[in-house]
Amino acid sequence: MQKVFVYGSLRKGGGLHDVLEDCKFLCFAKTSCNYTMISLGSFPALLEEGDNSILGEIYEVNKQTLASLDRIEGHPHFYKRTKIKLEDESFVEGYVLNDRSFTENCEKVLSGNWIAFKYPEFINE
Repeated sequence: MQKVFVYGSLRKGGGLHDVLEDCKFLCFAKTSCNYTMISLGSFPALLEEGDNSILGEIYEVNKQTLASLDRIEGHPHFYKRTKIKLEDESFVEGYVLNDRSFTENCEKVLSGNWIAFKYPEFINE
């Protein structure tokens, strides 16, 4: 079993969450303040540099689900699966954008919370 950090469409409430429905949800988590989230329109991307922390969820997945996630994320070409540093200084697998050729004018998600950014009408703050 593998722990995976998800931060966008794979989170609860996201359009691809059904891929993780049978997986064990472990916890909500935040990355360390070393990342940037950008909007690619209908889904986000995580960049490995920046000064934001990103809100996500950690799931325990089996090899078959991990292979499905790799296909969905276009690993290793579009996104690459790598170690993500969490705010507690631990590391977990997650996906960062590998193909940066088109990101210059993408909007930053300053909150680091894709669900709140994409679906603000569903968030009660």
